[in-house]
Amino acid sequence: MDREQSTFGLSRAKIARLMQIGGKKDQAEQGPVPPEDTGELLRDQLAQPFTLDCDSGRGGMVSSKTLRQLTTAESKSSLGDVLRGPNTTASTLEKLKEFGRKLFSEGITAPQRDVGLTIYYGAIARALVRHRVRITRLSYRELHESLAVLIDKEWMPAEFKTLFHEACQTCKSL
Repeated sequence: MDREQSTFGLSRAKIARLMQIGGKKDQAEQGPVPPEDTGELLRDQLAQPFTLDCDSGRGGMVSSKTLRQLTTAESKSSLGDVLRGPNTTASTLEKLKEFGRKLFSEGITAPQRDVGLTIYYGAIARALVRHRVRITRLSYRELHESLAVLIDKEWMPAEFKTLFHEACQTCKSL
């Protein structure tokens, strides 16, 4: 397939992606985001099915392309159920943390990035509170400071505020 000089050698897919990015309004142009938008986006994300990719061991959203059969109950759980589950292992929480990091890094809007951070820190906090395991390189002090900032977000659901508060207490005691 010949690429025209006017496209500087870019494929059609890359040009389409660039046009998509260029078509998005800058966050500053859109104005401040209402807190209920972020909270609603978080609730929607937590309701999505979550599974582990058995081939790579990574977590992710279920789709027709990535769905893998699992032998555990986690295969039929929502992301929120996996995060809150009493039997969720520390290694699963670590995969959920990485998924949150991916959501944050790929987020286009501030609410999307906030949701990613909430899942990221939620997995870290859950591993710390439930398993007494630190699944991050952050020091306890840095983790405590980050969780304290999230606790004060007005869109943060009460269950996350409680989890983050418990994790802060654990950070102080260690």
